[in-house]
Amino acid sequence: MATEIDEEKSDSSSSSHLSEELSFPFESYQLENQKAKLLINPFEVERELVYPRPKAHYEGVLDRIMKSWKRKPEIKRGVPKHRKGKWLAFGFLFLLLLIVLITVPIVTQKSKRAVEVPRADNYSIALKQALLFFDAQKSGHLVHNRVPWRGDSGLHDGGGRLVGGFYDGGENIKYTFPTAFSMTMLSWSVLEFGHHYRATGEYDHVTEIIRWGVDYILKTFDSTSNYTVSHIYSQVGVAKSNSTMPDDGYCWQRPEDVTYRRSYESVIGGPDLAGEMIAALASASLVFREDELYSRQLIKGAEKLVEFCSLPERHYTYTGQKNKAYNSSDFHDEELWAAAWLFYATGNYEYLSRATNERLAAKTKLFSRTPSLWILSYDNKLPGALLLLTRLRIILGVPYPFEDMLQIYHKVLEKMMCSYMHQYGVLSLQKVRGLIVLGPQPLQYAANAAYMSAVFAGYLQSQGIPSWACGPAYIPLETLKNFSTSQVFTFCLLIL
Repeated sequence: MATEIDEEKSDSSSSSHLSEELSFPFESYQLENQKAKLLINPFEVERELVYPRPKAHYEGVLDRIMKSWKRKPEIKRGVPKHRKGKWLAFGFLFLLLLIVLITVPIVTQKSKRAVEVPRADNYSIALKQALLFFDAQKSGHLVHNRVPWRGDSGLHDGGGRLVGGFYDGGENIKYTFPTAFSMTMLSWSVLEFGHHYRATGEYDHVTEIIRWGVDYILKTFDSTSNYTVSHIYSQVGVAKSNSTMPDDGYCWQRPEDVTYRRSYESVIGGPDLAGEMIAALASASLVFREDELYSRQLIKGAEKLVEFCSLPERHYTYTGQKNKAYNSSDFHDEELWAAAWLFYATGNYEYLSRATNERLAAKTKLFSRTPSLWILSYDNKLPGALLLLTRLRIILGVPYPFEDMLQIYHKVLEKMMCSYMHQYGVLSLQKVRGLIVLGPQPLQYAANAAYMSAVFAGYLQSQGIPSWACGPAYIPLETLKNFSTSQVFTFCLLIL
């Protein structure tokens, strides 16, 4: 008993110290570069603050970005190669990301050793099955679908303008917001672990899924005209409570059997929805960069949505029926997330200027003590954005005047990683299995925490950094990797 009490006191002390670290007052930090303070809206760049650069400069930056993702070891040849439905869909996405992480060992950027193609073990099989879930959820005209029992459906959605995409769950509703997040995460996983997908023979499969998703996203707004985007289609289908009329909640059936007219919804504002769509298109443009025309089409669509976000009268969270299923609590995290991905996709420092905007950082609640803000989710992109920008600092390095803000992002991200560690007692952990538990549907948080911690560990390892600081202590990377693995196995036990 005495030992347990001592441990609790130690945990409490560690947690208190960590909280003090996390409460570092943002207002006390003064940037030498006053540029960020002048940018009230991160999507309204004052161009005199970012010196014009020739196209060749941006292309050079983009080449460095892509090389940092492509520098992977060669693969050896010749080695054998209703609502529950809604959350189940996310469960499979997160399970897929985790399987990618553990199918083969994490490979660091500087590693020169070859990775053997893994045998057809349980994880390789699970990866394929997880990807098939996306095929099973496809909407539209299915020509070469990998799930033989699925047929064409939703061919009249939006009067024929919104054909395609994915059904969210058993209700046959298509939501743009979570679809975009799913495509962003899949693209990110391909960029980080494309060699894993190739090693298991699933690279073409996952990129086909991403293309299906972003093609649909391009249909949800006017991505080709020279006019500013006036609205975004946020949802197709509806499930009204206690409905007695045919809709996607009242009629629980195969999408191929739907005969009633499906309504759709659009919004004229919402940087949260537009920001996630920007992230999806920008990240996918990196995946498909070798297809130059298609990649440019995705970037063009993303930049048109930047114009949509720039109007002050549109600065509110997207609203309507869809919020009952996928509520968005804020939009500043999506602005940061979108700007980070656009910089990676274009090499244009104007977007990095937006991502390192001091006022935007403050609005994202960067130093909040709310645990739910420390884990990536469809509603909270702040941790993901910080990880992306920390990657930039650790692996690529950036010039003045961006270094100061990126250093702050890196410091906050380290504290987020510290919060995953059991000894600090910041996040609520199950006592028996050690799974992160936050609010309803906790598996998504556990899976994303595992993904974030594994990727962060990989970034540090690639530069020969053996640990990171948690208050006065330094935590070895192996501890973070063990945490990630523990979440994976517990997650799999609970979802399967």
